[in-house]
Amino acid sequence: MKRDEAGDGTKSGAADNHVALRPSVGQPSTEPSEQRVPRSSSSPGPTGRETVVPTSLPNLRTLTLVAAPSGSPAVDIIFVHGLGGSSHATWAKDGTPELFWPGEWLPKELGMEKARIFTFGYNADWLSTEANNQTIGNFAMDLLALMARSRNNDTGESHEIGAMPILFVAHSMGGLVVKKAYIDALNAQSNPKYLRIGSSVNAMIFLSTPHIGSDAAPLLGKLISVSVVLSDTQFRHSLERNSETLETINEGFRHHTGKLFLASFWETLETPLFAQLSRKFPGKVQVVDKGSARLMCTGEMYMSLQADHHGVCKYTSRQDSNYLKVLNTIRDALEASGSPEIGSRLPEDPRLAMDGSSKDCAPKATYFIPSQPNENFVGRKAELAKVQGLFADKTNRMVAIHGLGGTGKTQIALQFAYWVKENHPQCSVFWVSAVSAAIFTQDCSSIARELSILSENEKDKDVKELVKEYLSGEMAGPWLLIVDNVDDANIFSLSADPSMHIAYFLPKSANGFVLCTTRVRQIAEDLGRDRAISLGEMSKRDSLDFLANSLLDKTLLSKPSITDELLTELAFLPLAIAQAAAYLNRNKLSISRYLHLLRNTDQDMSNLMSAEFLDLTRPRGAPNAIANTWIVSFEHIRLTDQTAADLLAFVSYIEPKAIPRSILPLVPPEEQLVRAIGTLLGYAFFTKRDEDMYDMHRLVQKATKIWLDKHPLVKEEARKEAVEHLADAFPDAQDSYDNMPMCREYLPHALKVAQSAQGEDLASHYTLCKLLGHFFMWDRRLRECIYWYEQVFKWRKENSGEDDAATLDSEHYLASAYLEDGRIGEAIELLKRVVAIQSQVLREDHSDRLGSQHQLASAYLKDGRIGEAIELFERIVAIES
Repeated sequence: MKRDEAGDGTKSGAADNHVALRPSVGQPSTEPSEQRVPRSSSSPGPTGRETVVPTSLPNLRTLTLVAAPSGSPAVDIIFVHGLGGSSHATWAKDGTPELFWPGEWLPKELGMEKARIFTFGYNADWLSTEANNQTIGNFAMDLLALMARSRNNDTGESHEIGAMPILFVAHSMGGLVVKKAYIDALNAQSNPKYLRIGSSVNAMIFLSTPHIGSDAAPLLGKLISVSVVLSDTQFRHSLERNSETLETINEGFRHHTGKLFLASFWETLETPLFAQLSRKFPGKVQVVDKGSARLMCTGEMYMSLQADHHGVCKYTSRQDSNYLKVLNTIRDALEASGSPEIGSRLPEDPRLAMDGSSKDCAPKATYFIPSQPNENFVGRKAELAKVQGLFADKTNRMVAIHGLGGTGKTQIALQFAYWVKENHPQCSVFWVSAVSAAIFTQDCSSIARELSILSENEKDKDVKELVKEYLSGEMAGPWLLIVDNVDDANIFSLSADPSMHIAYFLPKSANGFVLCTTRVRQIAEDLGRDRAISLGEMSKRDSLDFLANSLLDKTLLSKPSITDELLTELAFLPLAIAQAAAYLNRNKLSISRYLHLLRNTDQDMSNLMSAEFLDLTRPRGAPNAIANTWIVSFEHIRLTDQTAADLLAFVSYIEPKAIPRSILPLVPPEEQLVRAIGTLLGYAFFTKRDEDMYDMHRLVQKATKIWLDKHPLVKEEARKEAVEHLADAFPDAQDSYDNMPMCREYLPHALKVAQSAQGEDLASHYTLCKLLGHFFMWDRRLRECIYWYEQVFKWRKENSGEDDAATLDSEHYLASAYLEDGRIGEAIELLKRVVAIQSQVLREDHSDRLGSQHQLASAYLKDGRIGEAIELFERIVAIES
């Protein structure tokens, strides 16, 4: 069964200066000449040419002429399908003849007046038969032979392919056939026809072709899984037989690209798999992503198509944006051919302006900015101007802003990001948070997905290194990277290891500019050197404007002296002013009443808060206004909205950034939780990233912990509830692949809770540890998997006994992780003990006992102990039968 099925029923639509040609629907011809449909019905067309009405789309395994100009051709365009495709249905959406665009639309387009158009078909299901000896090399040989010997069926005259420029358009692995044919033609020193064909190839356009240089098996596996139906055995043999061939072709082609016009398109949507292979991959996969689809050759054009692997070559109409991108690229290729008959600049196609397609192969600017511009932002003109000046100075590629928490460093960075986006639209803008290693990595993963650089071949690579390498290269174009909250330069190491300093994870490029924000002056100077910008308090005028912008009731400012007192108490810090305004807006208090509450706050607690945030970059003598403001707000929330107070306590134990709504403890009725979240949003303790994702400022979280110290019973209860809730909420990766997106969202939070509960004698903690181990096992992060499994096994052994079922269960998981990590000896020792105990307490046909025996046999096999493995496998088979 092929992935592309032919449709039926259509009408012809050849261009006015093209002859309408149709391939026959009969048996595939083996003759090296083009095929055409016998005219089942015909009538004069509007310009006197013959119009042909075929009954269905054929699948011819030969070279087929589908359109030819009425006069002499000036270029040959040859379409080559991929695995599971066919000569015509590959290029027609839903197999509909009217949508067969190489024959129906392309001949009518501007610039195609002298183009002769062929399709090449071959056995696209060649992988589905183990005995089939056909290879990509064979298909390339067939393609060359057919091109060299192609003749007009009516006149017998040679088509003289090679006498004019040749352009190939190839889908998926059809690109491998084209590349192999091109290499063979150039190397055919004894065959003048082949040499002429090779030298006439001017351009190649690849639609989701895997241009991989090494380790082709994973990507080939995905191609097979979405293209043909295979048994497990056929699937495995296909990988073994063809991976090395593909790698050789791709690598050899790189040495012959000098004169070619090259364009590569990649898919952006995932493709459904055949059910037979669904257990090998997720239900859908992005088969050929940006990283795999690019040749990385000088001058190569590359663009994305909003389609899955099959849809990149099937279009709904001549106005389809994907079709217009491909059409425009074909025109570019023809203009680059150098032929005086087709090389002149084409008139502008009005559809291109509508579509927005660009002929410029430079990468399009990408924007990854977490928040919208702050409409209430005022002041900071001098600091913004300084950053803008350093951005313009090409000798300064890294700048750091430092200052006390709450001075508005992040807001300045945000304003600058949008200034760059507006004034330098060709410049990409990226934003990462360095609150923790987990969040930094999470943001890098988001950027990698935005840029489509996380290919199958690089799935095991550190995503931080991947983003760094890409942005450090020329392909990235101009960019701005903002690294926010770099308050710990060693977030990737428990010790102050210089080699793990955050600076080593930042890209360096003459085209790039890095802006960091930090509370620590030393970090700013390490990163920015003499380009470290100190940020202090706002001016009194700017503070007043900011407060006025933030207040809903402007009459609260009617007493200037009281307003001045408030701003002074808040140390003219933007974050403190924003918090106070949120409190005033929600509670409809006067400023004098707010000041009274603020000044009655426990000074001992204020001292603790100031110690927590002590920083040498902080202006000397500045009061701890943020602490005072937040403590007042926390206490008021505790008295007026207990659910919101409980949420504050819970969030103090997880990561403060990217908090999914679904991770919050459920409080019936749902309206109560909605109201509690609204309370925290109103105080700006929560900020809304999108509909179901929230952030909390890191300082707010620290203040919450200090506040909880004032209520030790509440603090202890909140800590236990956080562990129990995460143990219950974190999805089990072993249950279903569908759990993985939620696992990734929850991971930073689960890690933080689990790490904070290390050493605690809580069963829920070790349940969470086991779930983390399951996730890391699925994600092939074996070192982390083993770490968490070891924690569980140690605790179970100490608390439940070595022979307890739960202990044996954890021991089995740990042994499996050891085995996957190559620690075969340790795995065998654990599994032998598990099997021995289970042999005493479980029936011989018990699934747990058989599973452990099977795992032990697999370990013996990996250890080369074939006899013992066979003996154990035979015993299992005998019991199961």
